[in-house]
Amino acid sequence: MNALARWLRTGLCMLSLGMLAGPAGAEQGVAPDAIVISRVIALDGPAGAKGREQEAALQAYFGAVNAAGGVHGRRIVLRTTNADLRSTEVLRSLHDSQRPFALFLFGGTAGSAVAMALATELRIPFVAPNSGAHAFHEPFNRYVFNVRARYRDEVAAAIRHFALVNQRRVALVHVDDPFGRDAAEGYREGLRAAGASSVHEGRFAADQVDFSAHAWALAAARPQAVVCIGASRRVADLIVAARRAGVAATFMTLSNNSSAGFARELGSHARGVIVSQVMPPPATQTTPLSREVTRLLAGAQDGEASYAAMEAYASAKLLVEGLRRAGPNLTREGFVQALQSLQRFDLGGLEIDFSPKKRSGSAYVDLSILTEDGRYRR
Repeated sequence: MNALARWLRTGLCMLSLGMLAGPAGAEQGVAPDAIVISRVIALDGPAGAKGREQEAALQAYFGAVNAAGGVHGRRIVLRTTNADLRSTEVLRSLHDSQRPFALFLFGGTAGSAVAMALATELRIPFVAPNSGAHAFHEPFNRYVFNVRARYRDEVAAAIRHFALVNQRRVALVHVDDPFGRDAAEGYREGLRAAGASSVHEGRFAADQVDFSAHAWALAAARPQAVVCIGASRRVADLIVAARRAGVAATFMTLSNNSSAGFARELGSHARGVIVSQVMPPPATQTTPLSREVTRLLAGAQDGEASYAAMEAYASAKLLVEGLRRAGPNLTREGFVQALQSLQRFDLGGLEIDFSPKKRSGSAYVDLSILTEDGRYRR
């Protein structure tokens, strides 16, 4: 059993023994020596690579924070559930058993939407949805704090790049779910703004595994660039199928696939694939964040200083900063006020700008390109 599996099992055992029950009258999820944070994300399946890389970073960072005395004497206890969350009933059951202080870095658009609904109903802070869907940014939600930019901004940045290099015949293939449809809106907005044209749009089911029909449709449309929206395993399969069908276009995908695992899934077809990013590059060591996450994961089992790990680390730093600012008498209301006080706050190369009426913390978007050996380059 690897370190991550042992850690998750230990957390579940601690929960079943009721080791974190707080005193009567205390804020839910807050004990004299602990703060319970809940997270639900797939650690396996077609999107599991990102979840595993993030989990290793969170384990290492919260472990370091706790080893240094925690936050105001309380250790952070992260309850991670390995699931592709789609149901409010499932989350409500988890909430009732875990009784968390806050929700944190839930996986995907669908899972984050479920978390946002419960957070709104129960007035639970929800920090760092693991999605750039527009719905988490507008309309304003007092309890949702976004660390990453919108998917629509990522797609628009890619299309601006395509137009700049005179690639104006663009195609889109996206998963047919709320995530894919949200990004598709950004694609159409980006085309209009850049004066480019769409030569093909295709959709696929989240569980689809055969992409040959999409590959031949792209070959017939002859795009110069293709935007691919979906989980990493599905997007990798689509790109491989298209290359085998003779599609020579530039392929691009979003930051949800910014894991080292995605590059491995592409194999020999990684070279030249563009991946938009919402975090500073971890490999260049040009920001305090990149240097910190590299040091943090250098000796960590299962740790990899990837863009996915960087997002988890930055989000966790923000969470801890909010807890520190909220003070020793921790309440959810105090935590919300502490987070919204972070105006033009530098996390170490990533600026976060909240306010009492603003929950879109960052607009940072950059483009990276995969090399033949699966490394991300700017």
